[in-house]
Amino acid sequence: MTKTLAQKIVAIATTLTVTGMLAAPVYGLTTAELQVQIDALLAQLSTLQTQLSAMGGSAAACTFTRSLYLGVSGADVKCLQQYLNGAGFPLAGSGVGSPGNETQYYGGLSKAAAAAWQLANGVSPAVGYFGPLSQAKYTSLAGTTGGTTDETTGGTTGGTTGGTTGGVVVTTPGVEAIVSTEYAPSPSNNSVIKEGEDKDAFGVRIKVRQGDAIFERLKFILGTSTSVYTRQFTEASLWDGTTELDRVVLNSSTVVKDSSNYVVTLDGFKRLIKAGENADFVVKLKAYSQIDSTYTTTDPSAISVPENGVRTVDGSAINQYAPSTALGARTVDLQQGEAEQAELVMSRNADYPKAYRAVADTQGEADHVVMNIIDAKAKKGRVKITDWAASIAEVTDGNATGSTAYLYRKDGSSWKLIASATITTNGWTWADMTDEWVEKDATNTYKIEVKFTGASTTEARYDFSNATAADVTAQNELGDTITPSESLGTGSAVFVATRGPIYTFTGSTLKYTKASVAGASGTLEGSFTFKMKASGADVYASQTGAIIVTILDDDGTTTTSVSFGTVVYSQPSGTQEKVSS
Repeated sequence: MTKTLAQKIVAIATTLTVTGMLAAPVYGLTTAELQVQIDALLAQLSTLQTQLSAMGGSAAACTFTRSLYLGVSGADVKCLQQYLNGAGFPLAGSGVGSPGNETQYYGGLSKAAAAAWQLANGVSPAVGYFGPLSQAKYTSLAGTTGGTTDETTGGTTGGTTGGTTGGVVVTTPGVEAIVSTEYAPSPSNNSVIKEGEDKDAFGVRIKVRQGDAIFERLKFILGTSTSVYTRQFTEASLWDGTTELDRVVLNSSTVVKDSSNYVVTLDGFKRLIKAGENADFVVKLKAYSQIDSTYTTTDPSAISVPENGVRTVDGSAINQYAPSTALGARTVDLQQGEAEQAELVMSRNADYPKAYRAVADTQGEADHVVMNIIDAKAKKGRVKITDWAASIAEVTDGNATGSTAYLYRKDGSSWKLIASATITTNGWTWADMTDEWVEKDATNTYKIEVKFTGASTTEARYDFSNATAADVTAQNELGDTITPSESLGTGSAVFVATRGPIYTFTGSTLKYTKASVAGASGTLEGSFTFKMKASGADVYASQTGAIIVTILDDDGTTTTSVSFGTVVYSQPSGTQEKVSS
């Protein structure tokens, strides 16, 4: 209807022009001269009608912001169908897609009509892929500014690369070709494709002998389950080097079941392969942006080219099919993205405190007693810690009781308080932490401290309970719960009372004397120096004591022996030595 109205407007304008010219005095003109003016006006009218036909007679121009190809949907598809129908390249038939019955789905009729339009307007390759080149030609014909197509969604660079043109012809007319097909060496089998990637899945090598052949179609088996296109892959495309020949959105319309196999067809292109040439083509598969682990643990393993999956046309206009027997199945290693593969590895930091004594103040409080230091490392992706449970165990009965637990994260050279929790029956949980992220390949170091109350002269011993990674609740970036690996390990054995010695290790000297006779025992001598601080009350140190020595052999074997050494101490001024009676 829009086209008819526009043509009437042109006709009226032309009529007015002719009338105006004829209204001028015509005396003095011969019949032949008058006929020349009429012919010139008719030629102008013909030119205007040709331009209008190229524009499709559409008063409303289409705006394209993406490439259009088999399987996509949207208002831009319907606008293109309306343009093609009006420009003399109608979608075949009188039903869906025909003038007045345009839809928003880019199906086979749309692809065929677009290919015919491309061929007529010199867009190469004329394969029905309405990408940047086609949209530029449309803009020049329709006089619109249009949008900008994102070529990363699959644009064709076109041109005559590799002989790919809309009107390609063989150079050996009348000669039958011999065509065979095998897998191309690249990409190799078991290609890795991760979530969201549009990546090479397999390659096809077509060998042409005796005469030229034009490659027009490739069929391949995507798998034996609907999950290959409903859960794993969303698009398939065929590439000749850097030129995309065809692309389809995988759905129930473009994936056809043949026996137990689901088959995809890529066609509508023409690629000349000359006699004696081998030409390699690559099929890319685009994975869904998110794939459940169910569909990555079982990799697609039945992708193949069936018998007669490749069709070419030779110089005798004979369809040549290959391979004569189906090619073997190929496997694709389908993987989740980094976010879903994220891991959290928990381990005890090497600087965790060993057994020591924490002396409470006169009110019986010992605050910020370090119980453990733990490392948390994120692998493959970021991890957020949301909850963390822990506990202590009273080994020696005393009056001290744990009341509050603190969680700190190392921040440079200092410690930042992350969470605190009330201790109930020697256990607690730091819950609902909202922003405690461990970045990919980074390690966070955490320190666990406890406040004890009620301490007295009766010493109590508390051990940090052997914790497991299951005590930590974590999530990946997608919000999925993940279970950390490895054990957090035991922590300190802490003695809590209102008085007692505080020992600080300051250094050691060791000397080993090798035996002069092979096989005999050598001698290891050494000394260990500690500082002892009397806290809460006077402390008296025994001058004799037991030292436990652990020896590590070259082969890693350990031998523990107990021996008595001599304790030598320096009596500080202002202190007294207690002499036994």
